[in-house]
Amino acid sequence: MLELSEHKSGMQRRRRGDASEGRRIAPHRAPITSLASIYPAKSPAQTQETPLVDSPDSSTKALKPRESRATSYASPYLGRSEYISSIVPIDEEDARKYHVDHDSAAPSEAYQKFLHEIRAFDLPPRSVRDSLITNFLERCHPWMPIVDSIATEPNDTSETSLLLLQAIFVAGSKVSTAPNAQCLGEEFYRRAKALYYSDFEKDPLVVIQAICLLQWWNPSGAEHISRDASTFWLHMGVALAHQIGLHRDPSPSQPNAGFRRRLWWTLFTRDCMISASHGRPRAISKKDFDVRPPTLEDFPGDKEDAHLFMTYVEISSILGDLTEHSFRGTLGRSSRTSIEHRLFRWMSELPPQFHLHDRRTGRLCPYNFKARQLHIPYFTALSILFRPTVMDTPPSVAPVLSSSFVVGIYEEFLARGEIPLLAPVFIFHLLAAALAEVACHNYPLLWAKTEKEFNVINQALDEFSHRFPSALGAQRVVKGVTAAVQKQQSQRPSFELSVSEKQFQFFDFFGPDLCSKWDLVYGLRYDSQRKNEVSYDMPRYAHHPPRISNETNDINLSANALPAAGSFNNLQDEKNPPTTIAPSTQPLAGNETGFIAGEDLRTLSTDPPGLPFSTSSLIDPVGNWMLNDWMTDLTYWDSMPNDP
Repeated sequence: MLELSEHKSGMQRRRRGDASEGRRIAPHRAPITSLASIYPAKSPAQTQETPLVDSPDSSTKALKPRESRATSYASPYLGRSEYISSIVPIDEEDARKYHVDHDSAAPSEAYQKFLHEIRAFDLPPRSVRDSLITNFLERCHPWMPIVDSIATEPNDTSETSLLLLQAIFVAGSKVSTAPNAQCLGEEFYRRAKALYYSDFEKDPLVVIQAICLLQWWNPSGAEHISRDASTFWLHMGVALAHQIGLHRDPSPSQPNAGFRRRLWWTLFTRDCMISASHGRPRAISKKDFDVRPPTLEDFPGDKEDAHLFMTYVEISSILGDLTEHSFRGTLGRSSRTSIEHRLFRWMSELPPQFHLHDRRTGRLCPYNFKARQLHIPYFTALSILFRPTVMDTPPSVAPVLSSSFVVGIYEEFLARGEIPLLAPVFIFHLLAAALAEVACHNYPLLWAKTEKEFNVINQALDEFSHRFPSALGAQRVVKGVTAAVQKQQSQRPSFELSVSEKQFQFFDFFGPDLCSKWDLVYGLRYDSQRKNEVSYDMPRYAHHPPRISNETNDINLSANALPAAGSFNNLQDEKNPPTTIAPSTQPLAGNETGFIAGEDLRTLSTDPPGLPFSTSSLIDPVGNWMLNDWMTDLTYWDSMPNDP
């Protein structure tokens, strides 16, 4: 049995060159996520490591797959008594005391034969499964912390789930760089899908775990309708979660309360990211659940990834709220102010180990793959929040800098060969950056750098296209946008960059590295402030913006920089002053530093009265709420005749 914390410590020992200590079972074992081995003992001929290839000769078969049974802690949830019972309460326990054959029936003989024919009970050899499990734990698990231990040795005796194990192999193969990993992953996906539809696994919590992991496969793009798409699996997972009451906060006495929270918030983050990527309604409404945000106590073992996931939950929530307001047409003054405050606070309270730059010197921090991934949704949110929506609007500071930072991060991913290790949602972030870059086409100095950044975008999308078909759709969008810009280049009007001090405040946490447009944009800021006779040391700001103390979150401000702690007035648009004072940026009492309280996740961004869903957004299978705004200017210029 390989515990997650033990795996990480083993990896650290191997990196230090200490391979003398083998795997051990960690003292903590999650009550519902442990996987037992169903691997038979190998003959001497089988002990030799096998390459990452799946064939009848290289597959290890389970001796006898167990038939899963429903567990006592997975009782159905019914909330109808809260609104229909009156004098006499409803006895829901008694109501469910009737037999349903489907609940306990095993797959039919014909279906079991089919499962054997597609080798759904087969497992790869040790070398292959160890590689896939390592890939999963290092590259998938930090963003989906829902598997605490995995069987890796043939002498484990506790129960296992074939469905979950095959799903782990699916996720692990998707982030593998082995030559045959994708072909092998397709086979694992076919097996897991067959096991799912056979109703072989009766434990709904395990089924939801597997559903989350199967979303890594994503064999079709959002432009096509598919029952294999991540959004389809997500909705099945959410529906099952509602059936078992996963949307209600577990009682403190429940032994698996922490796991249930992590599983729920994994569904939630996936819902937010898929909704943002596709422009479709979320499956989970914040008004319909009361699960508190995860804390360190909900995570076994190492806490660094716990901090990562806790922070990721909040930025996912912010991006999900922002895009929901955008395609509903309800991004008014109140909701915009709320999202601006949450974004600023999220970055202010980001744990130091995830910083991109030293906040005192502006120097780039040592490379951290997870930290780079964590920042990309932040920059995407800024690009969307401040995107131009009116024709002939000058490009804004936030989209210009954000998209440049995103491209700089992807350039590092390309240099390190890490594009194959990213989830499919990072295609959307790249597309959002590309559309933000288009706004620079009216500014020659910025456009010169933008053309180079488009080369990086195209290279990254090409890498993605080898694994995810959705990258092909993104490539077509980027190609169409750049063609429209280049076609009408000579007819573009000339105007300067819109310099907004409010937008600069979101970048006071960073330095110039990773942003090729930094010097140009901050140079314009300096020129603008000199014209307005602003008296503070701009050469310092041009390369090292005001920093925020890591220890106290106290904000070091100048007269015209950030607002005082406890006030967020300067982040409101100058034409629309705020009507209320936002909460302090200090951490809330009783919560982990770097995470916003539960009410922020559920109620801080309540939709203001506004327009309903537009019919075009409902009909469009992809939900081009963002593309429509970005393309307004391009459509106008594209309609004009070419120069003779």
